[in-house]
Amino acid sequence: MSRRIVIWFIVAAGFMYARGRTSTGPACLGSEQKLADIWNPKIRESVAFAFRELLNNAIEWGGKLDPTRKVRISCVRSRRMLIYRISDPGEGFDIDRLRHAAISNPENDPIRHMDVREAQGIRPGGYGLAMTRSLVDELIYNEARNEVICIKHLE
Repeated sequence: MSRRIVIWFIVAAGFMYARGRTSTGPACLGSEQKLADIWNPKIRESVAFAFRELLNNAIEWGGKLDPTRKVRISCVRSRRMLIYRISDPGEGFDIDRLRHAAISNPENDPIRHMDVREAQGIRPGGYGLAMTRSLVDELIYNEARNEVICIKHLE
């Protein structure tokens, strides 16, 4: 029988609060088997990077770095897959209009977005979504694109 662990995170004002439950009752972070002990290091690192990128985007772009705005995260883990749901208070985005992100670059110009970022006064970067897509199995967005479900198959 597969055991599900569900954990809710609320990130606000630079702090992360966690509350959770398992299919058999309430969970105390630390009393359950640590998720880090379950996967091989390569999967753990790719999931951690993808999660960090999606969370940082939600805080920076959706939450506008405003500590009063909340980003909500849910996590469900089964024996075969890990699913994160990240939702932010922003208006969402149009992926076809993300000229400042590497995901919009033409294949023959992999750094075109850097000129756009510089012209708009945005910090260097913009590779997060492209890298995240390569590290997880599925990214599913809601229509507004202010909520994403990230799926990583573990087997």
